[in-house]
Amino acid sequence: CPADSCSADSWDGCNSDYGDYIVDMNTFVEAYWQGMENNLERQCEAMKEICGDSNYCMYQNGMDECVDEEDADGDDEVAKAQAEFDALEYMECQEYRFENNNNNNNNQQQYDEYGNEIEYFIGPFCADQGGAINLALFTDDTCSAFVSDGDELFETNAGFPLPFSEDSMIP
Repeated sequence: CPADSCSADSWDGCNSDYGDYIVDMNTFVEAYWQGMENNLERQCEAMKEICGDSNYCMYQNGMDECVDEEDADGDDEVAKAQAEFDALEYMECQEYRFENNNNNNNNQQQYDEYGNEIEYFIGPFCADQGGAINLALFTDDTCSAFVSDGDELFETNAGFPLPFSEDSMIP
């Protein structure tokens, strides 16, 4: 927008010779996360040249994300499930099936009052104030019907909190 013809008083900021760039939320979030993953991959490669196969060196240099999950210590099923949760899979509304990693649900699938298995979906949404993009649990494949107490239901059934349900996916 040319500085000599812009007006903050105008509803659109400029009257002519300008361009608007609009992308849907899913496209933006996916592009952002792909860029972040590519950046992390480059950082990990550089750090592996310094550390070699030493997980200790990676941890000491704040590069926990670079340690392969199969190389990490522990056999905790919940920790493994949490590590395997890939937020990129849910940039668009996707079905989520609880793997029954947590015994709080007695390893039973949930059913509605008619005996039908309840399907759950995870997808992004804009927070009320518009300044954050979070993930939530939904009951429909368009991710428009929020699950009542979805954060609690997810944590009870998955054994860990739903990533990005409180903190924005985009800092």
